[in-house]
Amino acid sequence: MADHPRKVLRDKVKTKILAGSTSFGTRVYTNRVIPVQKTELPLCLIYITNEPTERDRELPLIRRPKLVIELLEKTGPDLDDKLDGLCVEIEKIFQGDEFLDDLTNEFYLSATDIRIVEEGGVKLGSAVLTYAVMYRTRALT
Repeated sequence: MADHPRKVLRDKVKTKILAGSTSFGTRVYTNRVIPVQKTELPLCLIYITNEPTERDRELPLIRRPKLVIELLEKTGPDLDDKLDGLCVEIEKIFQGDEFLDDLTNEFYLSATDIRIVEEGGVKLGSAVLTYAVMYRTRALT
C-alpha cells in the first residue's frame, strides 16, 4: 500500500528541516503527540490540521491542507526572542521553495501564532507556523 500524500508531504518537510542544521538536531517529529521532556527542547512537530478538497477535471482532487510546523521551547525571560530565532531557522529553509521541491503546486507561510501551551503539566513556549499548501492527486489505490 502506498503512503497517503499527507504522509509524503510531512516526511518531505521533516527531511528538509533535518538537512537544515537547525537548533532542533534530530528532535523533529511528524506527529503532534509525543512525550515532551523539558530537557529535550527545542523540538519541532509537523502535522496537518485540515485538508479541504475540491474536484478537478484533470485530476480527481485538488487538496489544500494547512501544514503546521510547531516549534516548542522552554519558557523563560527570553522566550519570545528564542521562538523568533527558531522561526527564522524554519523560514530560511523554506524561503523561495514555493513548490516544496516540486512536490506541491503551492507552498508558502500563511500565518504564525506565538503562545504558551501546557504539555504533560509543563508550560512551554510555542510558535505555530502554518503553511498553505496546494497539490493535486489521482484516485488513491
